[in-house]
Amino acid sequence: MKLLLAISLIIISFICSLSSANAAAINSIKVRNLDTTNERLIFNAKYNKTIKVIHNDTKVIIILKDPVKGKISAPKNSKYIKSIISKKNEIIITLKSNPGKVRKFLGDNAFGIEIIKTANIQKNADPKKQLDAAKKDTKSITKKEEKKVVKTEETKKVTPLDNGKLKQVETKKIETVKTETKTVKAVKSPKNPEPKKETPVPTLKSDQVLKLPSKDEAKKEEPAEKEEIVKAPITKVKEKITELNLIKFAQIGTDLELNFEWQNPVGAAIFKRSGYIYVVFDSNDNPPVMPKDAPIKLTSSAMGNYVYYKIPSNKNIKVARERSSWLITLTRDNVPKDAYEVGENQITPEFQISFTIPGLTNSVNIIDQDTGENFIVYTVNNDVINVEKNYHFTDFDLIRTVLGAALLKKNDNIKTSIKKNNLIIDSPSYKKTSMNYQTSDSMFNFGNWREPVPDYSKKLGKILYDLTKTDTKYKYIQRLRLADFYFQNGMTEEAEAVIENAIIYDPQIQKNIDLKIKMALLSFLNNKFVVAKNRFNELDMSKVHSKYHNELSMWIAAANLKVNDEYKDRRINYVINSEFFLKKYPLLVSSKLALIELEDMLDNEEYDAAANIIQHASMAMHSKYVNDFKYFQAMLAERNKNNKFAMKVLKDLSDDSGDLKNRAKAIFKIAQIEYEEKKIDATAALDKMEKALSIWRGDATEAEMLIGYGNLAYENGIYNKAFRAWQNVVENFIGIPEAIVLASDMSKKFVELFSQTELPKSINEMEYANLFFEFRELTPIGDKGDEIVRKMVNRLVDIDLLDQAQNILNHQIRFRSKGLERNNLIKQLAYLYLVDNKPKEAVEILALPLEIEPDFDESRKFKYLKATAYAENEKYDIALTMLKNDLSTNASGIRTDIYWRQRDWAAIKNELNLATEIWSESEGKIDQLQEKLIVKLAVAYEMLNDKGAILRLRKQFFMRFNDGNNKELLNYLCEEPIKADVRLIANNMDAKMLDNFASNYKDFISKNYNLSTAAY
Repeated sequence: MKLLLAISLIIISFICSLSSANAAAINSIKVRNLDTTNERLIFNAKYNKTIKVIHNDTKVIIILKDPVKGKISAPKNSKYIKSIISKKNEIIITLKSNPGKVRKFLGDNAFGIEIIKTANIQKNADPKKQLDAAKKDTKSITKKEEKKVVKTEETKKVTPLDNGKLKQVETKKIETVKTETKTVKAVKSPKNPEPKKETPVPTLKSDQVLKLPSKDEAKKEEPAEKEEIVKAPITKVKEKITELNLIKFAQIGTDLELNFEWQNPVGAAIFKRSGYIYVVFDSNDNPPVMPKDAPIKLTSSAMGNYVYYKIPSNKNIKVARERSSWLITLTRDNVPKDAYEVGENQITPEFQISFTIPGLTNSVNIIDQDTGENFIVYTVNNDVINVEKNYHFTDFDLIRTVLGAALLKKNDNIKTSIKKNNLIIDSPSYKKTSMNYQTSDSMFNFGNWREPVPDYSKKLGKILYDLTKTDTKYKYIQRLRLADFYFQNGMTEEAEAVIENAIIYDPQIQKNIDLKIKMALLSFLNNKFVVAKNRFNELDMSKVHSKYHNELSMWIAAANLKVNDEYKDRRINYVINSEFFLKKYPLLVSSKLALIELEDMLDNEEYDAAANIIQHASMAMHSKYVNDFKYFQAMLAERNKNNKFAMKVLKDLSDDSGDLKNRAKAIFKIAQIEYEEKKIDATAALDKMEKALSIWRGDATEAEMLIGYGNLAYENGIYNKAFRAWQNVVENFIGIPEAIVLASDMSKKFVELFSQTELPKSINEMEYANLFFEFRELTPIGDKGDEIVRKMVNRLVDIDLLDQAQNILNHQIRFRSKGLERNNLIKQLAYLYLVDNKPKEAVEILALPLEIEPDFDESRKFKYLKATAYAENEKYDIALTMLKNDLSTNASGIRTDIYWRQRDWAAIKNELNLATEIWSESEGKIDQLQEKLIVKLAVAYEMLNDKGAILRLRKQFFMRFNDGNNKELLNYLCEEPIKADVRLIANNMDAKMLDNFASNYKDFISKNYNLSTAAY
């Protein structure tokens, strides 16, 4: 029970500590008198959350998001505040009287209210009624200032960037012409005077300025009776600026005039940017505000000692100053949308740069809440100083202005100053200071990577507690806070997961450039190098402060080198950067970067640079990477022909069973060196390499070893091991660039191997065929691939592997070949089917549609193959119909074959009698097909007992026969008596035209592909 009570107390105290951590701790309360009537109540506290102020007569309530912590009491020197108390998250202020107006403010280290005394103003008073009341109570008519535009003499308008020259410009000034009126006072009046008409107070319209009646207008409204007038002294009464100090508008023709009237003279600056006019004043003391019925919409922002207004307009601007008022006129003439933004790109100077711009006074730092652009604006007290065009530099733009000067900051660390009418700008990108500046700081806060984490659980609990209590709309803020906490404690996987989760719930945050950089870095640190490369390459460097460009370039280089070792666009520059921002990196991270660049230097044979990296990194290398570092030392020694040192280091690494990766790499490298030194042969080297491959698997290291293993095997004619090793890389290491390159190299090696006319010496026909079948997907599409297939088919035919040859041709026809080559392969496969007694398959393959319509000769070849296939399928009628009216030797041969099968000797006699008559008229040797047909005709004559016809054949053709079996058989048939049964000859004689297959097949290939049969 006591244990449970103790645990409960601990939990309660923890929650209380979390709650108190969120409290608004008020350190002190001060009162600042702004002038004789107004004062500011300041609560000094580090509290940057929003506050709400409610003002009700003599009570002011400040509502905070968190409870109030600290002693609160009313300041003794306040003339308005009676008492102050706090209640939970509220501060309740009791006032001595209603001052009229209360305005809140919120800074980094303070918040509070500004109490503004407004005399005779009732609650929720209407400005128009206030003016009416003021007019009725006034028994005098004030002197009024009338504006009169007069043309003055030409003045010199300073154009500070026009090579120091003064430009003569005709300007218009506003002169004030004062007209005095005497104050009139009624001493006597009739007993029953007529009611006096009140002068109506004009309302504020978009085309006029708010003003009181003039002298003449007042006279017209006086009573008609005579009055006794006494002269009074002339007094000057200034028109009172009300607490609601309104911007006044006047429509002058097509131009619109804006009058910003202040209690005291203030400096101003005016410039245009992205379709807006920025009007900046260097004071925030009762600034002019917008009336409800203003003709245009404008926004204002006030902070500290300045206020600026944004006016949506592309019009030209005229500006004039009249005492404490600034008159801004928007003219009818439009200007191009980007006229105020185009300009000249400037060469980065060696040192600071100076612009002569006289009259600049105060500078204000403005951050536009809409665009995020940061300006340094210099105000002036006259209306003639401006910058006439834009100048673009690396870290800032000097903007064209209507009044004053303005810099658009592209870098937070530029410095400006005014000396003797010169605006001096010191930029971090200036050549003499850029390197030191850009590398002086790191964009990443690695927090506790170097040291043990103090109070880790407590801090994590605080963040998780805040996350659970935060409104859903703002949870992403706490999630990103949690991700930063994980990152600063070296928990990169957790940090990346939290950010990805935050993006799911609020996708807009991924547009933030700092978050994009953090995500890219986390992907790299978590070894997701392809993702990291893509994320780094997608970054817009123009949105990153230039002081971080060197650091960001280093990470872009590192990510790209991990994915593509041929990347050359950027360098890590480990040696240089280790003197600057890399000093702030955890040793684990800087060591990893050193190894990446060291490997890159070795790959590019930049051995001096590699030695320099080794020299620097050896002084500070994380223990996790010591063996990797030693391995690269051995590589550098081997490249510099110092194999003795290299082998010593590699031997030590190969014996280290605690680091399997570097052990495998060392064994593999030892095998390569010993083979190159001819200490072992290829077989022994491959055996050692296989041992290394069995020790380490699963990443780019294995892929690299497999590639080296395959290269050595191929060089020594062990083609099956080579292609299998390479295939392993291509199939299992898709994400690495070596796999993509290797796939192309494998295809080239395959073509090289199977395009040879002679069989490689290290392999036999069967192994050669098996290798082709195992990797035939590497056969290229096109003429080269078709040539390889033909050669392989012929080799298979030579070793009587007809089925394999048919499979290759079938695959090639259906999936790879195109056009005329496909037609030829169809003929070749049909022929193979016929000689292999597969007439049905021959008919099917010949039935495939042809991609290119064959010419006359090709059509005849297809016809003869189809007729033969039908004949072999005993579909004689179809075959004979196809050959009808065809008197060619091939057609006669096929018809003879059909009649021979039917033992129709008379039909053979009729078919060949005419053919032999035609052949007898020619001279020279006859071809092999003609010889066979003549022999078959002789057999038919013998079967028909026409001995005389046989003798005529012998006489006509015997001497024209080539020496061989056909000539001997014809001579045999002509002898008396017949030595053998002719019927036996007829039965045993091959009826097809395809006997002596090997010879006929080569002849077929030669005729159909225009190739020499010597190649087969």
